[in-house]
Order: sequence, then structure tokens, then C-alpha cells
Amino acid sequence: MNYQNRNMKITFNQMRVGTSQLLFWLFLTQCVSVSMLNLRGLKNLNEIQLPEAIPCNPGTNGTSCVCPAKCLMYSGETGGCHPMDCWSYSDIKDECNEAGKEFLPALLLQIFLGAFGSGFGNIGTSI
Repeated sequence: MNYQNRNMKITFNQMRVGTSQLLFWLFLTQCVSVSMLNLRGLKNLNEIQLPEAIPCNPGTNGTSCVCPAKCLMYSGETGGCHPMDCWSYSDIKDECNEAGKEFLPALLLQIFLGAFGSGFGNIGTSI
């Protein structure tokens, strides 16, 4: 009887440990899945929002629109001009500027530090 009682306690303890592990992994999986949904680009995948349109030059509109700068392109969806890829437009200065981060420091860091696992994460941290 004593031997059977001891085996029952061991089985109960194993079930308790197994249940605790299951609950831990379920909790961890839930946390990871929620954090993955919050990453940039994974929310609202079917919604593309264009920035506010820049008005055409005075006297032009529609398909005959003449944009105020060479870096702008007419978009029929919004009825105004929008910057082309890798460009931004300043309304105050009425000029085009290159947009985005500088890539040369990141490439140099990748050459020297890539073997240590730094990867292209340098783009966000470089000058």
C-alpha cells in the first residue's frame, strides 16, 4: 500500500510539472504572437495611406497637372502631386530633398563588424 501511494505521488507531481510547462509555453506563445502583430508593417496590410497631396501649379489640374518640382509625380487617386521614391518635398522651401538614411556608413560597418553578427542593423544606428 505504501509503495502504491508513493507511485501515485510521483505521478501527480509529474502531471503538475507537465501542466506548469504547458501553461508557460502557452503564455510565451501568446506573448510572441501579440508582439509580432505589433511590428511595423504587419498591422493593416490592406490599407495604403498616401500622404497629403501637394497641389498642382496654378492653372493646371487633372491629367494636365504640372507639379511644382521635378521630384513630384501626379497621382490621379488623390488629385495632387506626391514625392517619387527616395525623395521628400519641403512646402516651406519649395524644393526637393533626398529622403532616407545614409547607407555608406552602414556598409562600412558591415564590412568590418559583419563577421561578429552586427548585420545590416547598422543602417538604423549609423550617422
